[in-house]
Amino acid sequence: MPEHIAEAHMTTRGQIAIPKKVKELLDAKDGDYILFYQEGKRIYIEAGKLVPK
Repeated sequence: MPEHIAEAHMTTRGQIAIPKKVKELLDAKDGDYILFYQEGKRIYIEAGKLVPK
């Protein structure tokens, strides 16, 4: 099982704040997008930029 590193509380509007530890691990900066990927019932995230098609 992967290591538990952080948690976030979801508001009634479906919003969460990304924990500082996660932002540091992703090296996420202001203005970065947070990208979500699905594999089965797991969701993976990474910081990145959107590239126009």
